[in-house]
Amino acid sequence: MKHVTVFCLPSKREATLESLRKLGILHVHPRHKGFSAETQEIEDKIAFAEDALKAMPSSVAPHEHASTDESPETVVNEVLRTNSELAGVSQGIEEKSSLVGWYKRWGKVDRNTVNAIDKEKGICVYFLQIPTKELVEFLEGDLSSTVHTKWVGENSNGTTLCCITGIDLDLNIPIGWIDSIPSESLDVLQDEIESLEDRRADLESDLVRLSHSRAEVEGYILRLQNLLKFQVAYEGMTRDETCDISAFAGYLPEEDVPSVLTHANENEYAIVVEDVDTDDSDVPTLSRVPKWIRPIESLFSFFGIRPGYKELDSHWDAMIIMPILVALLIGDAGYGALYLIGTLIARRQFSDMKPEPFRLGYILSISCIVWGALTGNWFGSEAISGLPLLRDVVFQPIATQFDLSNQEAVKAGIFMSIKISFFVGLLHLGVSRIRAAVHAVFRGDTYRAITQCGWCVVVIGNFLLLQAMFFQLPTIPATLACILTGGAIICFFGSTEKNIAKRIAFSSVGFCMDLVGVFGDMLSYMRLFAVGFTAFILAMLSNMLLVQDTGIVLTILGVAIALFGHTLNLVLGILAILVHGFRLHLLEGSKHAEIESAGVPYQPLNGV
Repeated sequence: MKHVTVFCLPSKREATLESLRKLGILHVHPRHKGFSAETQEIEDKIAFAEDALKAMPSSVAPHEHASTDESPETVVNEVLRTNSELAGVSQGIEEKSSLVGWYKRWGKVDRNTVNAIDKEKGICVYFLQIPTKELVEFLEGDLSSTVHTKWVGENSNGTTLCCITGIDLDLNIPIGWIDSIPSESLDVLQDEIESLEDRRADLESDLVRLSHSRAEVEGYILRLQNLLKFQVAYEGMTRDETCDISAFAGYLPEEDVPSVLTHANENEYAIVVEDVDTDDSDVPTLSRVPKWIRPIESLFSFFGIRPGYKELDSHWDAMIIMPILVALLIGDAGYGALYLIGTLIARRQFSDMKPEPFRLGYILSISCIVWGALTGNWFGSEAISGLPLLRDVVFQPIATQFDLSNQEAVKAGIFMSIKISFFVGLLHLGVSRIRAAVHAVFRGDTYRAITQCGWCVVVIGNFLLLQAMFFQLPTIPATLACILTGGAIICFFGSTEKNIAKRIAFSSVGFCMDLVGVFGDMLSYMRLFAVGFTAFILAMLSNMLLVQDTGIVLTILGVAIALFGHTLNLVLGILAILVHGFRLHLLEGSKHAEIESAGVPYQPLNGV
């Protein structure tokens, strides 16, 4: 990116911005953003349109229906009006239904009869809902001899229904106990509810019809957002009346500078191009990734993760590590095949969406199939994995152990899975440190590069320590050598303090604090084994219920439970991709690569 400053005559502010907007490559600096009644009006329109979009039924596919002939702004207004009326109608139905509930509690009482008794003969009638724990005290203590009738009935919400009648009653009854008779009869209420429900159905039908214009409304929002960028830039341009120049700053991709210089000559404005300051936190990040990396970019975009301008871009290593992590977490070729089929179906159903998320689904599904085939794990079933074609591709050193009675074989399989998990952690964290070192070299920060190499050695030491802890391997001497060697490098090069004693002292404190964190990061990769092994056990136990000869009823029950177990595994597998797999890359891997994902999105002025 390059920092640019644009100068023009005050009278040509709008024309200059308009020409730059058509060029569509200038990102306006945030400090050159103004505010006016026009910007507020555009922001309000965007907010209204977004509210309308939320109100449209999402289950209606726009491409399956013809859109309306109304303008997007008209559609937005109609949707908001319809949704507002729908909310009022729904509230009315709820209120009327609550009044119908009174009649369900007390029966078909005639309000006019009750009022006539009250007026003509002076008889008071109270319909009460008394908390059950206070009922006895009220009936025995508060009621006087003037009470003629009392009726007690049951209720299900912790209260007791109580109807009291008498002449000139003067009772101290809490307001919350009084269950007032509705002003409308039951028949009238039911007719009103039926009429409101018909109106609600009509309004919902109107929203469905309007939702066919979803694509037009989305395009309308995009145009408004582009117009807003133009307007805030226009309002933010310096306009000193004592000066004959208007100016504003922004950023350009370096490769686009020549075209902007040519454009400036053709449109009569001046431009100054400079390198961005090292401490400029407003520089936007424009990532241009190869086609093979774009699938993982959809996952980053979904979470709003963007690397900073001077940070490493972790897209390519995420594209490599994520299939490996997902394969170990799910570990079942049968589930991978179902994920692949589901992705293919979703692609057909949502053919108007960008293809990258579906390509990521293909890649992750295939990685599960490959790993599951190598380990011989198909739905946790030994019968399926033993089929002729499937058993031929199993790699025995990592093959799944189905005979849980063979403790030695099960133990060996578990240890192998844990070793693989820690080895993946070593590769992930080690490569992240090496990438950080290379990045520091290109920035000219030699000390930082050497420090990262020291941390890479420490990562190896922690890996060896885990081998000694879990597998009793004789790696303690190598562990100490790696940690001491890496620690010495970090302590000497971890600070730029000229006084060597102070440098070592400062760096030693940070090293001791971070060393425990590195060990914890390496240990985190054990979740790859834990999640995958748990899924395998759940699948195998579900299958056991299918082979029990216990009669037709229990067989049907076993099938239902087995289906539930496998479905649960499939759902948990999807969650594991984000909760465990992507988390390992974002927290553990990115932390070791010194990636904070503090990037500012590149949002150039572009056409309306």
